[in-house]
Amino acid sequence: MPPKYKVVGFLARQHGLEGLKSIMKSEKYDPLCVFTHRMNPTSENPSGEQRDDFKDFESLTRSHGIPLYAVDSKNENRIVYGIFRDYPIDLILSISWRRLIPLHQLRMAKYGGLNIHRGKLPEYAGALPIHRALRDCQKNLYVTAHVLSEEIDGGEILDTIVHPVNYNPEKSLEENIERLKREISPHMGELSIRGLDKLLLRK
Repeated sequence: MPPKYKVVGFLARQHGLEGLKSIMKSEKYDPLCVFTHRMNPTSENPSGEQRDDFKDFESLTRSHGIPLYAVDSKNENRIVYGIFRDYPIDLILSISWRRLIPLHQLRMAKYGGLNIHRGKLPEYAGALPIHRALRDCQKNLYVTAHVLSEEIDGGEILDTIVHPVNYNPEKSLEENIERLKREISPHMGELSIRGLDKLLLRK
């Protein structure tokens, strides 16, 4: 069996957890380490409390011997730099990551990086793609796998999965958004593998 490709994950929220699980189950990819966010963004929680999913990341990575690093500030980016400097990295996988990954780090991954975005590109690049799609009365959501680049959500599109909105007018906008986030969670793992496979074919 050929050696597995070493993947560094920039993964957060339940969607990032689904991506990690898919990599762990894969016979082709091996998670070298995972970076995640420990704290909620102040835009969502001004008191900056710990994220609900952080313990899930801790439990999963600990049980499989995968190094986990919490990155919530620019000062903690030195941890990321140290990993990229000291270990051979084949691929980067990003899901629900709050920051733009610098170009010099992307170049340190042999085959580049992949991001999974919860919206159709380029129409819904950036923040709150589901919210914006529902405001525009879209009938479908797009989960998009694209190449990581120096522009936010600006890299080449490699694959998409279309998911019906089925908007429930008896529920609030936020309730519909949260339902859709849950419904598209399984797509994150599937699209992670499909996207990484296609990323390798570009080289």
